Amino acid sequence: RGILITTHDLDEASAVSDRLAIMQAGTLRCIGTLAHLKARFGLHYNVDVQPHSALSLGAADSLAADKVFADAADAALAAPGAPFTLKEIDPATGTRSYRFPPDADVAALFQALLAAKAEGAIQSFAVSFATLRDLFLRIAREG
Repeated sequence: RGILITTHDLDEASAVSDRLAIMQAGTLRCIGTLAHLKARFGLHYNVDVQPHSALSLGAADSLAADKVFADAADAALAAPGAPFTLKEIDPATGTRSYRFPPDADVAALFQALLAAKAEGAIQSFAVSFATLRDLFLRIAREG
């Protein structure tokens, strides 16, 4: 038994569905659980890092935040020059949002970020997995 619901509201779709299907131009592009689709399409982690002095974020603080995250990225991937990308910088808070590869060692990333927080280099951080919106946009781009 099942119920088919169509919606453009991605939050609604992920909240009420056991399985999701994404269509593009009348063609079924994928179907499965949200976890299965995220794994299949190799989505990323989102990492938000807020420098300690975000309200007065200057060039030196910005460089320090990048250095802290670069060190954490290297630790998480166990390779110098780890492939992470800066998505955006919030001009109001100085929070820096990064994308991190799906095969990253999240435990090592957390350890490095916790150490940076303990040293006062960053005020806070958050790590989350890609959203349904990220999945939808990736499938649409690959169209």
